[in-house]
Amino acid sequence: MNTKTLRLNFFTVTIGIIFAALSRLLPHPPNFAPMMAIGIFGGALFVKRIWAPVISLISVWISDLLINNILYSEYFDHFVWFYDGWYWQYVIYALVPFICSWLFGKTIRVSGIAAACIGSGIMFFGISNFGVWVSSDMYPRTADGLLSCYVMALPYLKGTILSNLFYTAILFGAYFLVERKMSLAFINFRYTWKWI
Repeated sequence: MNTKTLRLNFFTVTIGIIFAALSRLLPHPPNFAPMMAIGIFGGALFVKRIWAPVISLISVWISDLLINNILYSEYFDHFVWFYDGWYWQYVIYALVPFICSWLFGKTIRVSGIAAACIGSGIMFFGISNFGVWVSSDMYPRTADGLLSCYVMALPYLKGTILSNLFYTAILFGAYFLVERKMSLAFINFRYTWKWI
């Protein structure tokens, strides 16, 4: 079996970051964004593992800058580099690629991709809403307050999981088609595909 690796150039990475950042500015259902899918995709494919969380974090940060300082600028009286509680979400965007790297190893399974989409969505839901409960005054810091925080966030869980599935299918699907249809010198895969 040929061991294959994915090599990215600066231009490809930059275009990916810009696309991901701008996609959050388009009208979309709540929590329907490609950021987690980028981490899943990168964690599964990048040989230099550090690229996956770096691309995810830069994409999220740039899009947060645009959202907070353009779309929601009326809510702030200053330029916002980081919003309150940003670290709860950012730690998830950094962890998911590493988890996926370990999860997939050298075999990428469609069932594993689906599990990563659902699992990362649940992890995001659990950690980010715990962060809201701990670091804001939206809910009382009691067991009932924590439960209320999670219950109120349930509609967003659906959007997160659906967007993970949608964008991950696009990323892996496009990449799979490129792999099968073209022989490109800059692509050298390090894995095998399995459907289940």
